[in-house]
This record gives sequence, structure tokens and C-alpha cells, in this order.
Amino acid sequence: MMAHFYQYRYQAFKAELKELVKQLNQFILMITTLFYIFLPGLIASLFFGLGKIVQSDSALVSIQVAFAYLLLQTLLITVLKPAILDSRHRCFQISISPRTRHQYLADIVLLLASHALLITTMILALAMGPQKLSQAPQLLLFMLTQVSFAVGLLYRPQAVIWALFIAFISLWWTSSIMQFLVGINLLLGGCWFIPKLHTPNLTYSINIWSFWLYYALAHYWALIWRATATFLVLWAAMIIQTMRPDLLHWYLLAAVLINQLWWSTLMIETNQQLQETRLFWESLGKYKKVFRVQAVLISMICIILWCGSGLLLGFDIYMSGALLCVPILMYCAAYKPKLIAVAWAASSITLFVIKVIT
Repeated sequence: MMAHFYQYRYQAFKAELKELVKQLNQFILMITTLFYIFLPGLIASLFFGLGKIVQSDSALVSIQVAFAYLLLQTLLITVLKPAILDSRHRCFQISISPRTRHQYLADIVLLLASHALLITTMILALAMGPQKLSQAPQLLLFMLTQVSFAVGLLYRPQAVIWALFIAFISLWWTSSIMQFLVGINLLLGGCWFIPKLHTPNLTYSINIWSFWLYYALAHYWALIWRATATFLVLWAAMIIQTMRPDLLHWYLLAAVLINQLWWSTLMIETNQQLQETRLFWESLGKYKKVFRVQAVLISMICIILWCGSGLLLGFDIYMSGALLCVPILMYCAAYKPKLIAVAWAASSITLFVIKVIT
């Protein structure tokens, strides 16, 4: 009976993973097509970052890199979580295996098998060998932290969010990487017992502005993952600015374009919501107004991010070209969503070609 249960969980995980890859296929193809030159460097940067955890001249750099890895793993595991837990059929699993310990065991095995960042850390640990690894206990503690936060994200995501939030505040006041890792694990354990927050059911009147406010509250994950990804992209660009300022002008443009892609695709999701309520807004004669508000809000986010990127990392003429791509992406997202990938790739490649030629 147990063999059937584990076989089922494995098949369910593969099916969910195939569906997820199918949904992300176009986006993955865009990134690899446009930035394939940078992919080896990006992969090497993962090991480079882990090397900073093992040894760095600055404790603050080690702590910041460790936090960035935990933030990135939170984003990735949240995407994989429905596949790991088989969330859509979770209530039916008890009919196959009445013992919950088998359910939890399957969860943990699938989690570890799909935890790419943990596997990367383990590869580095094996490459270092027992002797060097004994001189870098922070790497072993970091691996334990990766596992504890991953497990917490499966069963108590609120605790992980609180722990990361408090850890971010304390980043610049922690004196060593070991102290930070011990502290963040204790934080996670303490936050595990924080009662779950329940949002009250509010009654409200809808207008063309409040409609999008309550959409954001109801679909907060669509904003959270984009904000997290944007933060990590800008943070990586800032690290490149410090380590390799000669390459910044290439990666800055790439960072701006990728962040534009995150947020322009939000127009596709919000437009689906608008289409579902189209008859309501047309009955009020406000459909065009609420559509324009949607476009203005998302365009403002893109412009604010463009300004923030320039203030942090510097402006150049190609940054202006990236800003001119925003109206094109907004139009495609609103009227031709299937062409947004082509429009983004074409405009990005054009900017890079112009940059190379000039």
C-alpha cells in the first residue's frame, strides 16, 4: 500500500511539474534566447556567491549573500510548492495512506529533490572535501538553514515571511555570518508560534480606483513575487557594480529589461480580471476609464522602477531606450498578449545590438 502511495506522489509531482514548465515555457525561452551569453556567468555567480558565504573579507557581504539566497529559495519553492504537496489532491491522499507520517516523508523527499539551491550548496561542499569543510562550519549551518526555511515554507509560510522580514531589518547590525544564521533559525522557530493572521471581511463601495486596490489585496502574491524578483535583480546588479564595474553597463540594461518584463506581464493578469467584470463596468459606462486606470498604474510602476534603477546604478542613453519599450509592452499585454514575448525580445535585442554597434 505504501509503495502505491509513494508512486502516486512521484507521478503527481511529475505531472504538476510538466504543467508548470508548460506555463513558464515561453518566458524561459525568452530569457535563454536573449541572455544565453550571460547564462554561464549567472550559473558561476551562484557558486561565487556561496564562496562569499564560505570566505569573505567583509562579514556584511557574507550575511547579505546568505539572505539573498534564502529570499531566492523562498521565491522558487513557493512556485514549486503546489507540485511538492500535490495541493489540488491533498485531501484525497489520506485515502491511499491513512498515516500522515508517510505524507510528510513524501513531502520532504520531493522538497529536497527539487531544491536546486540546496543541491548547488551540496555540490560546493562535496567539492571542498571534508578537511576544508571542517574549516567552514558556516556552510554546513547555511545548508541546515536552507532546509529549515524550505520546510517552514511548506507548512508555515507566515513564519518564514516574518523571519525574513525581521532578518532583513537586522542585516546591518549582525557582526558575523554564524551569528546571523543561528539568529535567523531561532527567529524562524519563534515565528512558527505566531497565530495566523486572518483578514476581516470588509464591505466597500467599488469605483475605478478602489477596484484595483482590492484586486491587489486579493491577488497579493502576483505583486509579492514580482517585487521579490525585482529586488533580487537590482541587488545582483549592485553587487556587479561593486565587484565588476566594467561590466555594469551590460548587466544594468539587462536588469532593467527583465524587471520591465515582470511588471508588464501583470497587465495580462489584471486584464483577465477586468474582462470578467466587463459587463458590470459597461453598465456603468466606466469600462474605458477603469481600463485606463489599470494601464496608468502599471506604467507608473515600470517608470518608478526605471527611475530607481537609474538612481541606484546610473543613467545612460540606453536606459532611455528601455523606457521607450514600456508603451509597446503595455499595448501588447492589453491587446495582443501572445505577442508580448516577441515584442519584448525584439525590443531588447534591438537595444543590445545598438549598444554593441555604437
